[in-house]
Amino acid sequence: MSKYIITAKEEVCSKLARVLKKYPVVKDTFENSGFWYTNGETGPEWFTVTIEADFKDKDEIEMLLQQELKNMNATASNYYWG
Repeated sequence: MSKYIITAKEEVCSKLARVLKKYPVVKDTFENSGFWYTNGETGPEWFTVTIEADFKDKDEIEMLLQQELKNMNATASNYYWG
């Protein structure tokens, strides 16, 4: 199981989590937020949505994400497969 983490505005993360969970290739989604950087310092609040899926479905997941962002007329950043 792989995780695809996307940073976006809080409302975009919430919508993506709800919508993408409905696709058969998506196993689960969850949201997270915080005020810290990787070096331990605090900063502005950030929001992420994590998509759990099989890495073999990477291309389909990325296509679905971009289509849903387009449907919402929204943007996201910091895409990361882990």
